[in-house]
Amino acid sequence: MKLNRLELKSVPFSDLKKQELPAFGEEIIKTAEKYDPVELDITVGYNRLLALLPTFKLISQPYGAHPITPLLTPEREKCMLYARYIVSKMGFLMKENKYQLTPEMIEANLVVNRYLHRLDRVSRESQVYKQIGDFFIEIDSNAVVAGFFQEKSLITDCNNLKLAYTDVKSSLMKREGSIAARPNLTTKELSDPIVEALKYFFKEVEVAAGKCVFASLEPEGESNLEMVPKYELLINHLNGDITKLRNSVNLRRLTNKRKAEEHEKEGLNSNVAEQVVPPTTMVRSMNVVKAPDNTSDNDLYEQLDAEQLDEKKTVASSSKQMQLPASSKNEEG
Repeated sequence: MKLNRLELKSVPFSDLKKQELPAFGEEIIKTAEKYDPVELDITVGYNRLLALLPTFKLISQPYGAHPITPLLTPEREKCMLYARYIVSKMGFLMKENKYQLTPEMIEANLVVNRYLHRLDRVSRESQVYKQIGDFFIEIDSNAVVAGFFQEKSLITDCNNLKLAYTDVKSSLMKREGSIAARPNLTTKELSDPIVEALKYFFKEVEVAAGKCVFASLEPEGESNLEMVPKYELLINHLNGDITKLRNSVNLRRLTNKRKAEEHEKEGLNSNVAEQVVPPTTMVRSMNVVKAPDNTSDNDLYEQLDAEQLDEKKTVASSSKQMQLPASSKNEEG
């Protein structure tokens, strides 16, 4: 039996995409389970791969929307609804008692407007709940405002707002706590242990198969000779998984190469188009003075000024000749 039959193909780990590595690891685990890792003495590498199954999920299934986030929407709406209701009710009381305002009513209105007015226009959510929290602190510390709310039955609405505010804060704290508990690891930090475990498992399979083959060549190796076909089946199955992965990587390489060549051709075509000079239009020149080669710029400007002056004189003289002669009566006068 040739030893090269029990060798595994190389795996292009450096060319694998983020989603391909955990999928390949899960496929290797399924293949190993079919051939009894305990009997083939490959339990160490197999158990290392099993221990990394949670890491497979972290890579292949990234975190989506938090499960608590949908629950926050009705709680936020309820909180804002009670806040707007208190502002509206306080405004109604101010208009109803427009000519009978008391110091308590004015102070209570100032507190309501300071903390609850137009909360929906505050951009930061943390600032919204800070203002609501400060509103309850003000009520607890200000007996005048608390007494006015009690007198006008606003304290019930304040209690409803407090319950809604407490629910929102509790949900936010739960969500932040669960997010903070997530492992803050990069893709590379998650992938490196998987690559090391796969390499260890492949090496362990090759070493166990090699030991079995060498042991089967000895005079007392009949029992090991029966195990060789099992190793051969396992390695052939693993090589099939590796070949499938390598074909996927090679196909992606060819696709990327073809796209790069197309982009390069497009770039060359655009450069050639830019280098083409459009034909210049012929413009008929009129009254252009051609200066001698030995004429300086100042001489040329003086020549042009002299010609313009001669033209003005010619026009003036021609207009003077066309004037009508004066009448004889005017001359006599």
